[in-house]
Amino acid sequence: MTDTRTQIAVIGAGPCGLAAARNLQKLGLAFQGFEAHTDVGGLWNIDNPRSTVYRSAHLISSKRTTEFAEFPMADAVADYPSQRELRQYFLDYASHFGLRAHFRFGARVDRIAPLGDGASPLWRVEWVDADGTRDGAEFAGVVIANGTLAEPNLPRFEGRFDGELLHTAAYKDASQFRGKRVLVVGAGNSGCDIAVDAVHQAERVDLSVRRGYYFVPKYMFGKPADTLGGRIRLPSWLKQRVDAVVLRWFTGDPARFGLPRPDYRMYESHPVVNSLVLHHLGHGDIRARPDIARLDGPTVHFKDGSAQDYDLVLCATGYRLHYPFIARELLDWQGMAPRLYLNILSKRFDNLAVLGMIEASGIGWQGRYEQAELVARFFKAAAEGSRHPLPEARAHGLLRQQGRLPRRGAQGRGGPRLIRLARAPPTAPMLPVDEIRLNFSPASLVALNGVLGLLMFGIALDTRLADFRRVLRMPGAMAVGIAAQFIVLPAVSFALTLLLRPAPSIALGMLLVACCPPGNISNILTHRARGNVALSVSMTAISNALAIVLMPINFAFWGSLHPTAAPLLRRIALDPLEMTGHIVVIIGLPFVLGILCAERLPRLAARLVKPARRFGLVCLVGFIVGAIAGNWRFFLDYVGLVLLAVVLQDALAFATGWACARATGLADYDRRAVAIEVGIRNAGLGLVLIFGFFGGLGGMAVVAGVWGFWDIIAGLVLAGWWARREPVGAPARSTA
Repeated sequence: MTDTRTQIAVIGAGPCGLAAARNLQKLGLAFQGFEAHTDVGGLWNIDNPRSTVYRSAHLISSKRTTEFAEFPMADAVADYPSQRELRQYFLDYASHFGLRAHFRFGARVDRIAPLGDGASPLWRVEWVDADGTRDGAEFAGVVIANGTLAEPNLPRFEGRFDGELLHTAAYKDASQFRGKRVLVVGAGNSGCDIAVDAVHQAERVDLSVRRGYYFVPKYMFGKPADTLGGRIRLPSWLKQRVDAVVLRWFTGDPARFGLPRPDYRMYESHPVVNSLVLHHLGHGDIRARPDIARLDGPTVHFKDGSAQDYDLVLCATGYRLHYPFIARELLDWQGMAPRLYLNILSKRFDNLAVLGMIEASGIGWQGRYEQAELVARFFKAAAEGSRHPLPEARAHGLLRQQGRLPRRGAQGRGGPRLIRLARAPPTAPMLPVDEIRLNFSPASLVALNGVLGLLMFGIALDTRLADFRRVLRMPGAMAVGIAAQFIVLPAVSFALTLLLRPAPSIALGMLLVACCPPGNISNILTHRARGNVALSVSMTAISNALAIVLMPINFAFWGSLHPTAAPLLRRIALDPLEMTGHIVVIIGLPFVLGILCAERLPRLAARLVKPARRFGLVCLVGFIVGAIAGNWRFFLDYVGLVLLAVVLQDALAFATGWACARATGLADYDRRAVAIEVGIRNAGLGLVLIFGFFGGLGGMAVVAGVWGFWDIIAGLVLAGWWARREPVGAPARSTA
C-alpha cells in the first residue's frame, strides 16, 4: 500500500487539476488526486452537478490560443469549441497521459489542515466518498485546484422581486426563457451569450449594463480574432492602441446602441468576445438598460429613473473564490482573495499551492499549465533539499534555474492580481510554420537565380563607370545611403525583432531581408517619385557591389546577436564565405558583364537596357505571384504570422532612409532617392539564399515572400504620393 505521506494531494480534476497532475507526473512526484464528480473535466463536464456551463457555451478564445501545447486539439474541432467538444478534450487528455489512475473519483474533500508547525508540515486531508463514507489520510503537500467558477456571486438588490431571480450558474438552456420578459444583469461574456440565447425564446430581453465594455468579434479577416499577428507579441501599451483602433473599424462605437463607453483602456478588463449582441441590439431584439436602482414586486427600477416589469432576472455577475475545505487564515485571506506569492504559493508553507487564481488576456490553459509546472518544480526543489530564506527568494531562485521569471500584471479592482509566466527558451524551437516546405523545386531555384541575374544585368546596362565617378563628386549623399542600408537598417530591424518577439525563424527572415541590397525596382520608383535617379542608380550599383562582401558578414553578425534566432543560425551553420561566393555568382558576375557590355558595346546596351530590365521585373513579379499561387494554402495559413512584422519593418526601412537623409541635410530631391533605396529590399535574393542555405525554412520563406509583394505595393504608393509634389533641390532639367 502506498504511503500517502510521500504523496502530494491534488484537489480537483478540471483543467487546473489535470495540469497539476500532469506536471507532477512528468517530474516523478507521487500524488493522489481527488474529484467530487465521477470523471474529469471540471466545469466543462456538464454532467458534473457543480458545472456552471450551459448547453450553448463555447470558448471565447480560439482553440489554438487555449489548448495545452503538448496536446493540441484536433483539426476537426471547431475554432471556438463547444462545451461538448471541450468535455471530450479533457477526457482524451486524461486518457492519453494515464491520469485517471491517480485520481479518486466521487470523493468530495471537506477538510484540509496542517499537522504540526513549521514550513513543511504533513497535511491531513479528509473526504466523503460517493456512498457517504468518510475517510482521510496524511499527505506531504497539497495543491488546491478545484476551480474558480463554481460559487456564484449573487448581488444584493434593494427591495423585493416577485419573479424568478437567478444566477447564470443555474442557467442551462434557452427553454428557461420561453414566453418570459427577461432582464440579464451584467454584460460580461456569459451575460451577452445568454442574452443572445434568450432572444430566440423570450418575449422581451433587456440587458442591464453598469459600465462600458470593448466588444470583440470572434473573427477578423476570416481568422479567429485572437490569432491575428501569430506569435508576434506587441508591447502591451502598443497592443492596446492598435487593437482599439482595429476594433473601431469592425464594431464601431457601442454607445450608439445605448451602452456606456468604457472608462478604461482596452485589456485593462476582459473584453467581451461577442459581436452578436451588438447585432441584436442594432435590430431591437435586445434593449440596453442602465444599472438597477431597486426592485419592487414585478418591477425593476433603473438608475436613470426608468422602470420595466419582468418575469425573470438573471444575474451574470461572476463568481467568488471558494475554498470551503481549508481555514481562511491558512491562505491569508484579505478581502476577496487569499494573499499568495504570485497568487500561487503560500507565504507560510512550502508545500501548499493554489492553482487557477490568475486571469489575463490570452493566457489560455497553457498559462495554467505553466503555473502548475512552476508548482511542480518548486515542490521538487523543496523535496530535494533546496532552501532559501524567503518564499520570494525560493520562487525566484527556482524560476531562474529553469530559465523563467514571473511578470506581474495589474491589480484588478476587487479581485486577484493578474500574472503571466514568461518563458525564455534556451534554444530556438521548430514551429509549425517552419515545418512547411513551400512548393519550390530545384528548377524553380535555378529559374529565380536566372531572373535575378537578368535584373542585375539590366541594372548594369544602364550603369556607367561615369556613374561611379559622379558618386565620387557627391560622397555625402552616397555615404548616407550606404550607411543607412548596411548599418542603420539592420540595427533598426534587429531592435524591431526584439520588440515584436516573433518566432526565431521569422526574426531571422526579417534580419536577412534587412541585410539584402536594394532591388532594381528602386530606380523605377525613384523616377516615379521625381527623385534623383542618378543617385538611385549609382547607389543601387554600389550597394549591390558592396553586398557581395558586406551582406553575409552583416547577416552573420546580427543573426548571432539575436537571443532566439542565434541558436537557429548556429544549427544551420551558415558559412559566410560560401554565401559570399553564391552572391558573387548571382549579383557580381551579371553586374560586371552588364557594365562591360555598356562600356564596350554601347549601342547594343542601349537597345537591351529597357527590354532587359522590364522583362526581368515582369519575370520577378510573375515569379512571386506564381510562388504565392502555388503555395496559396500555406500563404493563407501563415501570412498572419508575418504581415504585421513585414508592414512595420518596411515602413521603418523607408523612414530610416528618409530620416538619415534629412538628418544629414540632403535636399528633398536626394532624400527621395535615399528613402526608396533603403526601403526597397531585394527579397527575391533573400528567397534564393533561404532555399540555398536554409532548406526553404518556412518562417524565413514566408517573410521573404510577403516582403516581395508588399515592398512593391508600399513603394508604388509612396512614389505616387511624392509624384504629386515638386521636389525641392532638383536641377532644372529634371522638371522639364
